[in-house]
Amino acid sequence: MNLPIQSSFSQATEPRSFPSAELPAFYDAAQDVLAVNYPTRWCTFGHHLTRNSLLRMGEIEQLVKTMSAAGQKSSCEIEDTIDGLNARDALSRLREIPSVIRLRDIDRFASYDALMRDALKQVKPHVKNVSGPMLRPEAALVIASPYKRAKIRLDPAYTIHIQISGSRSVTHCSETPMPIANAEEFEQFVGSGVACQAIEDSIEAQSTIRHVAPGEALFAPAFVPYREQAHDEVSVSLALSWRSRWSIQYEGACRLNARLRGKGAQPDPARIYPSGNLGKGLAWRGWQAWDKVNARLNPVKGGRE
Repeated sequence: MNLPIQSSFSQATEPRSFPSAELPAFYDAAQDVLAVNYPTRWCTFGHHLTRNSLLRMGEIEQLVKTMSAAGQKSSCEIEDTIDGLNARDALSRLREIPSVIRLRDIDRFASYDALMRDALKQVKPHVKNVSGPMLRPEAALVIASPYKRAKIRLDPAYTIHIQISGSRSVTHCSETPMPIANAEEFEQFVGSGVACQAIEDSIEAQSTIRHVAPGEALFAPAFVPYREQAHDEVSVSLALSWRSRWSIQYEGACRLNARLRGKGAQPDPARIYPSGNLGKGLAWRGWQAWDKVNARLNPVKGGRE
């Protein structure tokens, strides 16, 4: 039976829904592991989601077709591959053409949203006790060709990377949000998602490598740069992420600082956890609101002063 798709996906066919397994998403020990490490330290624990039919390649192929039919091609991100290759073709030619495919916002589909929320409810109580409400939960799938090395990423969200099939290595910097380069370079990385050479060099020189196999889940703190590389098989992983008030304010502070530096100011660096950035976070929200108003008033200039 086909289930309705949430939000803007109502015109496409929802991937099939499967009965929930009796086993919880994560091993019971996940709570204990997170209690020691969340929110600033990487850690690994076990999961049962390798058995979930929604995460098998056949269902992923159907998901890509559905996303394309629903006009959500922007949510199908392909990294470093042949120009013009779409997600459907890239998925069918993973062994032939090295690619990393990221299917973002899959929680907009009812069945994947249910999967995400069922998994996150296990860790939600501990997250709430430590960093407050679990805000803006999202789910994504990452599929990589054998031996494919992905670009350096920096996520503003806390993420659990759940390995479904294949295996991969994750190379990451230290546990704090700003272990690399200088404040200006890091703020630019937060805003653009593009790592400068100093950040590339830092990851190579002072990083930790973790190997993740099917049945293992890796918790990644927010704002810690990392790079993934698949091993000798196609790697499929599910990424479940969420924000906290601190992570939202920290991102706002970094973006505000970058904008101020562009105007010649020298602001203090954003404060790392557990120190807050409420003032700068609110200031950035205000600046964004002004940009939108200014864009409507001055459409030719794009709203930026």
